[in-house]
Amino acid sequence: MKVTADLKKEKDLWADQADLAQRVDCIDCFHKGGGFLRVRMFLCPICGHKRCPKATNHRLKCTGSNEPGQKGSMYE
Repeated sequence: MKVTADLKKEKDLWADQADLAQRVDCIDCFHKGGGFLRVRMFLCPICGHKRCPKATNHRLKCTGSNEPGQKGSMYE
């Protein structure tokens, strides 16, 4: 049945995206690894803020801030 096959395909896609999100540290690595579904929120592993530049790219320095407009952050 086509509906069942489509649902399985979609479920597998979400599972693959969730698996990738667990293996990477930042949004950039998620996208470079083929991620495109927002299956989790990436937070800085040091300060825990989503707007910290380190949440966007693990190579950037943690600012300890959640202020918008930080250079390097996807919320810049």
